[in-house]
Amino acid sequence: MASPRSLTVTVATSLLTFCASANGAVSFSEDFSSNTAGPNLGLKGGSSANIDFSAGNARFTGTNPLGAERAYIGTSTNFNLAQDFTVEVQVTVPSAGGGNGVALFGFGSGTPGDSSAGGGPSYYEPSAGPAAYVALIPDDFGNPGSNSKISYADFNAANTGGTAATFYASGGNDVILGSGTHRVRMSYNASTTTLTFSYQEDSIGSFINLGPSINIGDNGFNSTTGQIFMGGAGGVTYDNVNVTVIPEPSHLAMLAFVSAGTLLRRTRRS
Repeated sequence: MASPRSLTVTVATSLLTFCASANGAVSFSEDFSSNTAGPNLGLKGGSSANIDFSAGNARFTGTNPLGAERAYIGTSTNFNLAQDFTVEVQVTVPSAGGGNGVALFGFGSGTPGDSSAGGGPSYYEPSAGPAAYVALIPDDFGNPGSNSKISYADFNAANTGGTAATFYASGGNDVILGSGTHRVRMSYNASTTTLTFSYQEDSIGSFINLGPSINIGDNGFNSTTGQIFMGGAGGVTYDNVNVTVIPEPSHLAMLAFVSAGTLLRRTRRS
């Protein structure tokens, strides 16, 4: 017979999953060890022929971003923007490849844009709005007038009025990330409707915040565009994806109440 504690943990876990799934995307981890995108991720844009899962990761193999060979995977379930969430992913940016080796990670539909989408050429970046994302840039490809190797973009639903800018560390210095295997985090704060990106260079040490946070409350996200995505071409590789969705306070209160009741009933029967 199950102990009161184990039964309570089982009920609590089930309720936590129910509360999240009833209101949007759920927490999950994906290491691509099945040599597929897994149950929670799928093709968002581009061609599946340009994604290779055979090595237990997601490697984007397209060779020409201007020829629509960038591809994207992401969640199929939309996130509830009344809930906080955090997404962490390991990203390998190739040592060479120029603009073809840029890694793109963010929030939106993951649909590639082009010069006809408004706002200028996007080279099949995921700018079919609304979208908010970061671009991790190889060592052999620099932003004009900057040494930075990471930048961000913020587009509204019409793909107009968006901004694209360089991230700067405290003191106004360029963030030099560049090629290598890094860990990148995207955190959403429901009370301020902001996304904050941070990074762990070479997957070592503490996460360092990138700034400024991006306000997505005015982007026009809706029931079909509030998803996470990641992609690129030229050997960009992703692995060890972790998504954590934090239930709304009302759901946490219900979870605590039902769990306590379950424990009390089991204790009385013992």
